[in-house]
Amino acid sequence: DALIVTRDRTWHYHLQDLHQADVLQRAQNYLETLEQDTPIGRKKTNKSLHNMFKWLWDAIVGPILSELRIIGKAQEWPRIWWIPIGLMSIFPIHAAGDHSGKTDRNVLDRVISSYATTIRSLSHSQRINKRPISTSATKAVFVAMSSTPNQRDLIFADTEVAQLLSNIPDDVITKVVLRSPAYKHNVLLALQDCNIAHFSCHGI
Repeated sequence: DALIVTRDRTWHYHLQDLHQADVLQRAQNYLETLEQDTPIGRKKTNKSLHNMFKWLWDAIVGPILSELRIIGKAQEWPRIWWIPIGLMSIFPIHAAGDHSGKTDRNVLDRVISSYATTIRSLSHSQRINKRPISTSATKAVFVAMSSTPNQRDLIFADTEVAQLLSNIPDDVITKVVLRSPAYKHNVLLALQDCNIAHFSCHGI
């Protein structure tokens, strides 16, 4: 089940199609899929993941968004912080839904997703974020993976980053942009001393 917390109220919501046995089996299948993934077997991996994404939507995320009256695309996407517990914490809830391109029944087309470990930690981080910061010591890293081996190209990844960069004055934040970096070492090195990181890429 789900505990839904908004600014106005908190309530319990029963997920009638979510069962412990299904979660256990899906979690095992998911971990095995990731462990056994190879470039040669990537098609099989993608099929398994897409089936899981649809289950996440049908059993969990879809009903929750309907309960919140979030139906279809909106001009301004609402922000949701997911706080999964137990085995649910291994699932990519932000990727739930149908990604065939034939429908908008997926999380990515309806809300902006973030994660938190607990409600207390979320409340604490939001209080900290409201404090003024020294922009002179702020560094932002932007990673745009428009092309990823064995994955479908993300044709809007560079455009997304470009739009963000255009809204940040050069004298406010130090900006580091990595476009389809060939090595993860380059990304990890840039992240060592950054305050903000934005990724336009595949989830896996």
